Amino acid sequence: MRRRLVLALPAVAVAAAIHADVAVAQDAGVLAAQRQLRALGYSVGADGFTGARTEEAVRQFQAAAGLPVTGELDPPTRETLFADPMIAAILAGDVAQLRTLLDAGANANYRAGQGPVALLVAAGEGRLPILDALLNAGAAVDFQDEAGISALWIAAQSGHAEVVGRLLAASADVDLPDPEGVAPLMIAVANSHADVAAALLAAGAAPDLESNSGVSALLIAAADGDAAMTEALLGGGAAIDLQGIGGQTALIVAASRGHGPVVDLLMRQRAQLEIADDRGLTALAWAADGGYIDIVRRLVAADANVDSRDARGFTSLMTAALRGDTDMATLLLDSGAVVDAQNADGETALMMAARNGAPGAVEMLLVANASVTIQEAQGLTALMIGADRGDADVVAILLGVGVALDVQDRAGDTALIKAARAGSGDVVAALIGAGANVDVQNAQAVSALMIAAEKGDLP
Repeated sequence: MRRRLVLALPAVAVAAAIHADVAVAQDAGVLAAQRQLRALGYSVGADGFTGARTEEAVRQFQAAAGLPVTGELDPPTRETLFADPMIAAILAGDVAQLRTLLDAGANANYRAGQGPVALLVAAGEGRLPILDALLNAGAAVDFQDEAGISALWIAAQSGHAEVVGRLLAASADVDLPDPEGVAPLMIAVANSHADVAAALLAAGAAPDLESNSGVSALLIAAADGDAAMTEALLGGGAAIDLQGIGGQTALIVAASRGHGPVVDLLMRQRAQLEIADDRGLTALAWAADGGYIDIVRRLVAADANVDSRDARGFTSLMTAALRGDTDMATLLLDSGAVVDAQNADGETALMMAARNGAPGAVEMLLVANASVTIQEAQGLTALMIGADRGDADVVAILLGVGVALDVQDRAGDTALIKAARAGSGDVVAALIGAGANVDVQNAQAVSALMIAAEKGDLP
């Protein structure tokens, strides 16, 4: 089975777009059984996990073999399935039987049809004496099966440190990847096998190799929040600021997932704070958007820029306001964030709080002296945005600070016209009560009074 290593995106972005395929720990016995079933013509995947298709294939095999139909890979089923003497000896750990077969001329690079490869089965099962016998008999240490998996790769995945050491001693290619570009070090890190990762690094594994998806071992460790593994990789020469998939660094990944200890470690190792990914997001921007206030505090204390902008001109204060996260917004403002910064569309944090219906954030920004007069690219003010949504709470707060009532956007609409069009009687009443002009007309010569009459909303 493959897992998607998701490097989480900010809440304002399209979710879950950055990933790489990295395998998680499989059951080597299940994987071997699946491959044997496939070799015998059964329809089943080969992922090392017992799912519905595997259970059905096992049931069909059991029925055909006259075994109790359970769908489980119980000992009688495995014994019958691997009646092939070579594979049966490996699975049983029967070194004497294996040596007898080898002495009788069996091929050390043997594979059962298109099923299990002897050396890979031994590596996946952690059968060190069996592995020794095969290697001593001339088994090709870097042979890859039909799925592109080598013995070292599957041993690293399964966490068999002694097997990994033996394969490395036999000159296995320490960086030989699978077809997705996942090297043994990456798979060991993904499965939290620290001893295996250490052995691979000591044998010269390249720490900065990337999979086809652009994920390195360091990014995996950072995403998993594994500070010890991250430190080991850095000690093994991993480039701390290497940008992988989506332009992300280990610091960005750790910050985006709220992994404080990894963030602290990377900052102690002098990771660059202002590197932005392909979306223009820095580690602080990711942490702020994720609501990880403690990590934002750490980054601010290290002088990270609180006003960095993404590709659309959004600041962290804007995204906090959009989410209504007043605690985060307060921290950012206290740390010097510009309250009236505008994005590429001219929008401010106040406008975003109004658009999201976040009265608490609106009040907090007004206390911080946010401007109520700024108009974005289409001429909208925060009051117009609140009125257009029919948000009586937001409108009441804005009216309370003495906002201009009859400002018009590019279409000539006022806040009152927008409220009338939205059919929001409470907002219309509040605006009229505050003195909004009911007769102002927009570019189509339509006033709020006309809209109300047409909708039948007149008293």
